[in-house]
Amino acid sequence: MWFFCYNIVVLNIAILTIPTLQMAVIFLVLAGALYAYAKEAVPIEITSLWTLSFLMIFFYLFPVLDLEGRPTLTPISLLSGFSNPTLITIVSLIIIGAALTETGALEIISSIIARFSKESPRVGMGVTLLIVGIFSAFLNDTPVVVMFIPVIISLAKKLRLSPTRWLMPLSYIAILGGMVTLVGSSTNLLVSAMIVKLSQEPLSFFAFSDIGVVLALSGAIYTLVFLPRRLPKKKLQAQLVSDDRENYFFAKLSVNEVSPLCEKTIVGNKIDGMDVKVFTLKRGKRSFEHPFSGQKILPEDVVSIWAKRDTLLKIANQNINNLSLTKREDVVTKDQISAEIIVSHSSSYRQQTLRDVALQVVPQIIPIGLQRNTLLNNKKDILNIKLLIGDVLLVVGERENIDAIINNTDFILLESSTEEVRHPHHVRRTLSVFLGTIAIAAIGILPLSIATFTGAVLMITLGCISFKEAFKSIDKRIIFLIATALALGLALQQTKGAEIIAKSILSVSSGYGASVVLSIFFLLVMIITNVLSNQATAILFTPIALSLAQSLHTTIEPFVFAVIFAANCSFVTPFSYQTNLLVMNPGQYTFKSYVTSGLPLALLLWILYSVIAPLYFNL
Repeated sequence: MWFFCYNIVVLNIAILTIPTLQMAVIFLVLAGALYAYAKEAVPIEITSLWTLSFLMIFFYLFPVLDLEGRPTLTPISLLSGFSNPTLITIVSLIIIGAALTETGALEIISSIIARFSKESPRVGMGVTLLIVGIFSAFLNDTPVVVMFIPVIISLAKKLRLSPTRWLMPLSYIAILGGMVTLVGSSTNLLVSAMIVKLSQEPLSFFAFSDIGVVLALSGAIYTLVFLPRRLPKKKLQAQLVSDDRENYFFAKLSVNEVSPLCEKTIVGNKIDGMDVKVFTLKRGKRSFEHPFSGQKILPEDVVSIWAKRDTLLKIANQNINNLSLTKREDVVTKDQISAEIIVSHSSSYRQQTLRDVALQVVPQIIPIGLQRNTLLNNKKDILNIKLLIGDVLLVVGERENIDAIINNTDFILLESSTEEVRHPHHVRRTLSVFLGTIAIAAIGILPLSIATFTGAVLMITLGCISFKEAFKSIDKRIIFLIATALALGLALQQTKGAEIIAKSILSVSSGYGASVVLSIFFLLVMIITNVLSNQATAILFTPIALSLAQSLHTTIEPFVFAVIFAANCSFVTPFSYQTNLLVMNPGQYTFKSYVTSGLPLALLLWILYSVIAPLYFNL
């Protein structure tokens, strides 16, 4: 009996060392990691770290050996994702995208579209969505969608259409644009990195652009022509059309030739094309008050306005001095930040007017706006308003001077409110660096990782984005997720797990050719990507794509491209892609809205790829 038990134990120990256990464990780890990523009950970075830790321990105790008896899954190979060129590329592109957002380059483009769309809003809508698709082919599409949501709402109003019919198309167009180039989506870059990890050549910048353009344009026709008719007509949510008083400031400013307000027309109390209300306008010795009837703002006019913080800061891009509540001539208008400060209960400035407040305790700081919870007398000269406890001043100054307010008992600095003041020359620099980076990478002068990294360094060096803001823009979850994805993909391949899944797919489609297997594979990836994230889908299916191609004795491109396009078919559920979530609330969409609207689009792309790919690759 004891001898029998001993043999069973020895046999089990022997079984533990064979590849079957390694394969089973990697499947369990992969399933657990994907489940944890989907639920997000634990932070993504924690899940990633524990996954990496477990992989290193397990494959140290139960190594996968090559033909010469050397371990193939070492700690160095499993952690190499942190130094992978793809991760460097993605982080660099995030910094470049953040610089475009911080300098207001995308806002300038969207405002130009809105201005030229006045005469033909329908053309403006089409051009806007086309530009979103183009931007998304070269940028992270999340900030692009955020920037263009208000533009779409404005154009829809001009068309007298419900904006809810155009916000979902905005998200879908951004996703479609990401299918065109290698940098269009982090998923594309992740797939390229994984095939390199599995001893294949990396994808070029336009490797799949031929098919990608066909799929994107076909999807765009459905999205622009048919989808708006399928979506329900709803009014905007109250928060999108109501005045958010907590974010508005009163200000008094002088207008010059370069001011965004110059030559603008005031109707009632609103400035045409801007979220600004005018209460008084002074021209020389003449004064005009609300209501205005087509009064035009001219250079040297002095206006009292009520506007959002962002609007005031856009005006401040041209000349901070023109926006000051208290005239200051000694202001340095370079490398400034804006911040909000609260008048404290012990402030010596209580009951003093803004005309008297020069913030002399902290020099070179300009107050440019006043916010108060209670209503202000709109017809009263803003400079004669006396400060009260709890009043919020929007101020601009150099960072070291703003930081010095922390030691000032008269005011409380809201540290979370500080942000860089944008300058016009930064916009030109930012666009130049961005276009140069894309051109160098596309032509192939430099590898993509080197070109984008250099572009990000230039953005920081030229002041397009500060060092602090650049690193703040990087989501640490992406770093750990990509590094873990590469490790899981490598483990899945080395343990033959990908080969087993590939053989299962082949057995289901036995008797059919490579084109049918490719179609089934695309459909499977497309279904999974709408349940998991597209990055997680890439983790699972890139090694399987290589195994399928090897089993069918075909080139890897049709199956690798299938992973890219299918993983980007994130149209059917709101949580499958971030841009879907961004438009869900303002568009008042339900889960059913995405299923009924996105499923036809996903099926269309599946059918198109199933037809085009076999012809293109001669399968």
